[in-house]
Amino acid sequence: FNTANSPDWQRFWHERRLQGMPASVLARTFSAMYGPGTPGRRAVAFDYLTRRRCPVLAVYAETAAANCAWERTLPHGPQDRIVL
Repeated sequence: FNTANSPDWQRFWHERRLQGMPASVLARTFSAMYGPGTPGRRAVAFDYLTRRRCPVLAVYAETAAANCAWERTLPHGPQDRIVL
């Protein structure tokens, strides 16, 4: 992920990686992440994430502060860490 403090080369690198990927791969990837019944949808993610039984380390960028706040509302164990 990129933030306001990310170096210019990083954004360029990410863009070039996407441009070099076949459109069919991008379509399948986004469908697998955000299609019906997939964990990219918040309701599905909530159901899945509340059943986690292993320690969790969740790391969020500054630009995803709202997602980090949502993650903190989920049930967590004593060894879990959420970092913004």
